Amino acid sequence: MKARNFTMDKNQKLVLMDKLRSYIEEEWDLQIGDLKADLLVDFLEESLGKAYYNIGIKDTKRYFFKRMEDLEVDIDLLLR
Repeated sequence: MKARNFTMDKNQKLVLMDKLRSYIEEEWDLQIGDLKADLLVDFLEESLGKAYYNIGIKDTKRYFFKRMEDLEVDIDLLLR
């Protein structure tokens, strides 16, 4: 299966930019503008996004297969 490229919509990105600006100002006492916040979100998306996405996929897969096992047990009980 081919890897998919996902991009966040403009509103999601703006929310993340605001959160990053707030965090950097509160924790590091620095102020950054729109361009730096935009570039930082792009960097984080590129460098961390795939890792977190893969964790989500693995968790979903584990949940799905557990539910399938439960369903198989339920069906077996009905067949008795």
